[in-house]
Amino acid sequence: MKSIIYHLSAILLTLASFTSSRAESPENVALRILESDPSMQSLYLDNEALKEALKTEANLPDPEIEGEYLFAPAGETNRWGAGLSWGLEWPGVYSARRNVNAGKIMVAEAGANMIKRERLIEIKRLLLDYVLQEKQLELLKNVNSVNDSIMTLAANAERGGEMTKIDLNKLKLERASLNSQIAEIMSGREETVSSLSSIYGGDCSALLKGMNCDFPALDPPSMNDGENSPEVIAARAEAEAAIKEEKAASMESLPGISIGYQHAFEEGIHFNGASLGISIPLFSSRNKKKAAKAATVAATHKAEAAKIAASEKIKGGLKRLSLLKNRIDEIRPILEDSGNNLLLMKAYKGGVITLIDYLNERNYFKQAGLDLLTLRYEAASTLLDLQQISD
Repeated sequence: MKSIIYHLSAILLTLASFTSSRAESPENVALRILESDPSMQSLYLDNEALKEALKTEANLPDPEIEGEYLFAPAGETNRWGAGLSWGLEWPGVYSARRNVNAGKIMVAEAGANMIKRERLIEIKRLLLDYVLQEKQLELLKNVNSVNDSIMTLAANAERGGEMTKIDLNKLKLERASLNSQIAEIMSGREETVSSLSSIYGGDCSALLKGMNCDFPALDPPSMNDGENSPEVIAARAEAEAAIKEEKAASMESLPGISIGYQHAFEEGIHFNGASLGISIPLFSSRNKKKAAKAATVAATHKAEAAKIAASEKIKGGLKRLSLLKNRIDEIRPILEDSGNNLLLMKAYKGGVITLIDYLNERNYFKQAGLDLLTLRYEAASTLLDLQQISD
């Protein structure tokens, strides 16, 4: 019989180990939800549409064909004519506009990457909420399990006159309060699952059940003084695009030409001719160049401001993460010592403390455990803030 139990235990341990190794990390789950997000797919399609639309802006203009037919009085010959004209700007304008379009595409892609990054962080925060709720439920359910055994002891003690009815009622109220806490957390967890499912585009409960529900290691990501922040990258893309716009505005202030061919028929004679025109943008480009210059200066300052803001966020985030990590490292070993509950139970059963004393002491450790979970959540949230700024 012992041999059978031993083998069954070994099989269960193997299965548990296999299941644990197959559990997906929150990072992978976040990426899977992001890939399935319909809004991200729409963003990609919008960028593709923008690229196609911009291609037409830098093309050469289409030539124009004109024709006329004039009816003469009776006895006279009708007159008709046709012409082909093509208006062109300064040759370098079209190359400058293609550069401008490349800058616009770069800005759009940087903006899309920033939105994608923000969406990923949003998903990770929701997953972090889910992990916290799971950890809180695990802690409170363990306390509730002990409550059930205590209730049995207390009921027997009350019947034997070793405990008052008031103390027993206090224990019942404590259990009711604990059940209320559990119900509230379960309700919050359902809201979290609902929020994640709306992003996922379907029910993601099965995906979450297969996730390894634990807080991440508090190792700060590699930083580069804010250079890799999506906001900084997007701001710099806008600055580069503004520079390209300024160059294009300067090119557009140069003269353009118009060439044409004409053919006319009048009084039995065919006429052929050519035309050449020059357009001088005296008025249309004056304010345009000034506006482009101002936009370049503004975009450059914006990029620099974004870098400074990212750098300060990194400094503040690293400092906060270090403080939280130190607090966690100080408290965590104390609370994860399983001897605390055993010693309390031993003291109660040995008559050293009363049941009410036991409840008060156990609640102290329970609240401390919840506070530790909150600390770990805050530290993981700070780590997410840093990840949003980093590459």
